[in-house]
Amino acid sequence: MVSCYQEKLLIGQIGAPNGVKGWVAVYSYAYPKENIFDYKPWWVQSVSGQWCKLKVTDIRARGKKMLASLEGYVDRNRAGWLRNLKIYIESAQLPVLDPGEYYWHQLIGLAVYDRANGLLGCIDNMLETGSHDVMIVKPLVDSIDQKRRLIPYSFERVIQSIDLKQRQVIVDWDPGF
Repeated sequence: MVSCYQEKLLIGQIGAPNGVKGWVAVYSYAYPKENIFDYKPWWVQSVSGQWCKLKVTDIRARGKKMLASLEGYVDRNRAGWLRNLKIYIESAQLPVLDPGEYYWHQLIGLAVYDRANGLLGCIDNMLETGSHDVMIVKPLVDSIDQKRRLIPYSFERVIQSIDLKQRQVIVDWDPGF
C-alpha cells in the first residue's frame, strides 16, 4: 500500500527577487492564498537535499503579487538563491480538524476499496470542483483492473468510511463506471 505520511507539506514556492532589499515573490498553494503567511517557519530544501528554515520578517501585497521579506536575505543577489525553491511547513502546524474532516494530504495515498472489498486503486490526487471535491484514483498492481477513476468525495452518496490507521477508503462505487 502507498503511504502519504509527510512530516513536511508543500504549501508554495518562492519566486523572483523583487526590488533591491531582498524581497521575494511568493506563490501560494494555500486556500485562501494569503494563509501561507499564517504558517511559520517555512522550510525549503536545497539542491543538495539539506532542509533550511526560513523566517518571514514582513509581508506585502503588490497588486495580485504577494511578497515576503526573509530573515538573512537583505539584498537582491542573496534572495536570488531562493528562487524556485518550494516552501514547506510541518504538518503539525495545521489546525486540528473536527472528527470526520480530513486534509487532502491525509487522503492522498490511501487505498480505495468498493463495498465488495475490490481494490480500485489509491488516491493519487484530489480535484476541487464547484459542487464537491473529486478523488483521482490510480490503479495499483493488485487492483481489480487498470482503470483510472474520478470518484466524487461525497459522504452522503459515495464515501462509506475513511480509516487513516488502516490507510483505506471504502466507497459505494460501481467498478464498471
